[in-house]
Amino acid sequence: MSKKDDIYSKKRVVGHNDAKNRIRKKDGIIFPGEEIGYVDFQGQVRKPAGIISKGEIIGEVKDKQAKAIDGLIFKGEQYGYVDDEGNIRLKDGVFFRGRIIGQVKGNNTDASLAFFMLRFKKLEESYDSLKSEFESEPNKGKFLLPIQNMLESVHKAKALGDFDSLLRNLKELERRALDSLGENLGKKEALCLEAERLGDSTNWKAAGERMKELQELWKRTGHVSKEKDSELWDRFKRATNEFYDRRKKYFEEIDKERQTNLEKKKKLYLRVLELSDAGDWKRASDEVRGIQAKWKEIGPVPKTESEESWNNFKSALDQFYAARNAFYDSQRGEREQKKNHWLDRVSELINKKEQTIERLESSIEYDEEKIGEWQNKLWNLRPGGRSEQIRYDLEDRIDSVRDKIEDKRDKVNEIRQSIYELKEKLKKS
Repeated sequence: MSKKDDIYSKKRVVGHNDAKNRIRKKDGIIFPGEEIGYVDFQGQVRKPAGIISKGEIIGEVKDKQAKAIDGLIFKGEQYGYVDDEGNIRLKDGVFFRGRIIGQVKGNNTDASLAFFMLRFKKLEESYDSLKSEFESEPNKGKFLLPIQNMLESVHKAKALGDFDSLLRNLKELERRALDSLGENLGKKEALCLEAERLGDSTNWKAAGERMKELQELWKRTGHVSKEKDSELWDRFKRATNEFYDRRKKYFEEIDKERQTNLEKKKKLYLRVLELSDAGDWKRASDEVRGIQAKWKEIGPVPKTESEESWNNFKSALDQFYAARNAFYDSQRGEREQKKNHWLDRVSELINKKEQTIERLESSIEYDEEKIGEWQNKLWNLRPGGRSEQIRYDLEDRIDSVRDKIEDKRDKVNEIRQSIYELKEKLKKS
């Protein structure tokens, strides 16, 4: 055996067999090529040996042939051979000679054949890795391009092995990937139809929540063919954009209405301040009660103005009732004064409770809008970085605020019951 036998492919060195009969890739400028296997004394081609164990057997070389290990009854399948000119060929077909994939330039034909068998083993390992990822992925259509790329590379590969089985397995993966693309096509067409149907809805809350669910389902649905991918995405995106544009326009109108409400409420609390100097307290009280009813009917104002508007109204009411109570204290007898005072206190308490209900209902509305904003952030959240932590934080906030909403609703019901009881007392007084 020579010290070093080079292995050729297309007239260039691709590897060699060293003095210890180890098969290596082509040497670098400084370091020797990576060891990829060896041929043992029985002609068995093995992967590199471990510290204790021998390397895995991948085939054998015998009589200038590369082949599978012989069985108990049948001989192993031939993968290739070395011809009389020293060319390394794939196994012959029925009507043609096998394709030349390399040349033997040294004395060790076994090492040359083994080199190309070990190359094929790398192809099989690449297939195994691809298949493992394929099986673990629900959206199998995404693997169509990698599978087709591997099919193309296998057809051109300069290696010796069971190409028929490898190509058959790759074709089966390709078929399953294509089937998955067909299933995904139906799912995405259904999502487009539902998104288009929701586009005409005016139930903004329910439709908005369902639209977010559709967007999430779209992200989880696998790939479709290149011909359909852009068309379906444009259709789905157009439907969702039309819905959100309509919803945005609706809430812009709501904002205008709330600004108008703010002006109306401002006039009401200014009128209450004027009535604080009235001489006819009975008439003034009747008017203030009417103002309070109007205040509730007007509806919400912009959130940035809500607290200040309410505080102004409450301050005006406090000033009015303080002035009226002072007048009653000075004008009426003790008994009548106490009775009226009690009536006023109860009315004031009812008013405060009703105002508390209004604040709670406004707070519930605010909380629900915050939940909507956080859900939008969840949908727009991109993977990577701190996305998972941000997702957990947002979901935790949503759950916490929902619990608070339930507590506030319970409080509203409790206050309404107490108002009912107070009003019954007023009827009997």
